Amino acid sequence: MTFLTTLIFIGAISAAEVTTAKTDVTVDKIMAQLATSEAQLKANPSSANAATAVATDLSALGSYLATRGQSGDAEQALTHFTASLQLRETVLKNRPDEPAAASAVSASLNEIGSFLVRRRQPGDADKAFAHFTRSLELAEGIAKKAPTHAGAARDVCASLDRLATFLSGRGQEGDLDKAADYFTRALENTERAYKEKPESAAAARDLALCLEHFGSFIAANGDDADAITARGHFTRSLELREALLKKEPDSAVASREVSIALEKLADFLVVQSKPEETEATLGYFTRSVELREALLKAAPTNAQAARDLSVGLNKLGDYLATLGKPEDIKKALAHFTRDLEISERLLKADPASAQAVHDVVVSHYKLAHFARSTGQTKEEELHFRACFDLLKRSLGQKMTFDPSTMRLFEGLTEHFKDK
Repeated sequence: MTFLTTLIFIGAISAAEVTTAKTDVTVDKIMAQLATSEAQLKANPSSANAATAVATDLSALGSYLATRGQSGDAEQALTHFTASLQLRETVLKNRPDEPAAASAVSASLNEIGSFLVRRRQPGDADKAFAHFTRSLELAEGIAKKAPTHAGAARDVCASLDRLATFLSGRGQEGDLDKAADYFTRALENTERAYKEKPESAAAARDLALCLEHFGSFIAANGDDADAITARGHFTRSLELREALLKKEPDSAVASREVSIALEKLADFLVVQSKPEETEATLGYFTRSVELREALLKAAPTNAQAARDLSVGLNKLGDYLATLGKPEDIKKALAHFTRDLEISERLLKADPASAQAVHDVVVSHYKLAHFARSTGQTKEEELHFRACFDLLKRSLGQKMTFDPSTMRLFEGLTEHFKDK
């Protein structure tokens, strides 16, 4: 069991990334809408509105395929994203002074850049950087030429944040300094926007998100002194989101955002590993899960709410397992077990989803790791076997998975080859 005991399984289960979850819109509906918009464009090829409608539908189809995870989906997604960008580029060429046209191109560039970052094929990083850079240039151009254009300032902040996030993970010399500069500029801009309109929920959300991202960057790349600044960013982000929830106590969006901010702060405290912070950390994880429980109860068929809860249960279970007390170990097992139940229900509802398969694999892996830590060899083997069988079947159905999942499958294949 050497490989399995040393493997670091980096599953994409962060609540901050749940925006990539599969949409409820079927591909047939998207294709039908695309066919309609393409017919309208064919009937009126000079119409900017018709071209924009086709570009929007192509983008929606690309987004769907990019998250579905079936064989060939990634290539098709990029084809649709590229076609969408080309249409928007044409509209911009014909209307160079129209802020909305430039903003649409900026959005397409960000969309393709983000896709390339996730795909991680040779050359994708350089292409993504070029797309993100041009997107920022367009956004800054809009803000300079038309400062009153709706969303101009927000687009600049979003582009700065996206470039900073990209550079913080690329690993080339000088990237961290550049990332820090972009994050600083993004934070200054969002702070300014919030001070100008403190009553604006959008401004508060932009600032909270920027604080979270900058806090994560500082926590990952700074020293002990910087940790104080990082915690300040996480704390302020939570305060901003709590204030929004207080204003809109029935808002599912506000509740979800608070749950994410709580989890971010708890994650940070886990890394800091200070005994005096144990109670606070547990409190943040627990309240995050409670909010997600309420959201799922209010919308029991909502896949996003179910997956959010699954992630929260995983993290709470992980933390409880580290505390070592018998009652905490028991609670951790209950959370891991419920997480598996939720993940399996999501997979049953959407058996063609690679994301749903991945989540069930993560759940079984967590339970296998837990069983090993508590000396339950038989249970450990059963959960690893479930991981292996599910991945083998899914790969046979031409599903595609991230590199860490494939490394897990390779290790499991080696482990079970004679069994």
